[in-house]
Amino acid sequence: MIFGKSLRNFIVLKNQQTRILLLIFLTGFFNAGFLHAQTDCDLRKKENNIYVYACKVEDSKLKSVRAHFDLPTSASRLAGYILDINLYTQWQYNMIKARILRQDKENELIYHAEVKAPWPVSNRDLVVRLQVTQDPQTKIMYFSIISIPEFIPATDGVVRIPRSEGKWVITPTGENSVHVEYSFMVDPGGSVPVWMLNMAAAEGPYRSFINLTERIKAGIPVKKASFIKD
Repeated sequence: MIFGKSLRNFIVLKNQQTRILLLIFLTGFFNAGFLHAQTDCDLRKKENNIYVYACKVEDSKLKSVRAHFDLPTSASRLAGYILDINLYTQWQYNMIKARILRQDKENELIYHAEVKAPWPVSNRDLVVRLQVTQDPQTKIMYFSIISIPEFIPATDGVVRIPRSEGKWVITPTGENSVHVEYSFMVDPGGSVPVWMLNMAAAEGPYRSFINLTERIKAGIPVKKASFIKD
């Protein structure tokens, strides 16, 4: 009987660990209304001058994630990184697929992405509309990313993200420096407890931002967004 109880506890623990890993993977690539009325933000991670917070959201059990950090690059070059969807797999944490589905305007597109989840959990995917605008006076850029899950059919064996919303606010602070503010929230779909999502939400974005920072500092070429003014 003692052995049976221990085995059950071990299985429960492993399932919880797997779900936590899934949440870290998911929150790493969602640029994520969810985002209104954020209050009571708690600092969850501070490393390499990247700050990640978990914030309560009005009328929701889920918490949003906010982050801020600085990058040594121009606004047009950073916009180029964010708009180059095909390269997301090289810096967005644990992303295995990314492709543009439609682009009618230079500042607006729809893309599909898939993130790898640890066995035995199914991979997650999402379809989102990305839009970017820039204030002509302040040069501040605004990236809005909202999921549109019904845009294409779901894939067998992959769980479609039903709801996500995010934004980037990028403020130039010098000739080749910007300040980034990022916020998002995501419903990963399936049977993932809310408390686990809230607990794991900080790690994924942090890892993605570290990867992005390293690419920028290494001078990896990117096509600048010509419609963004530095």
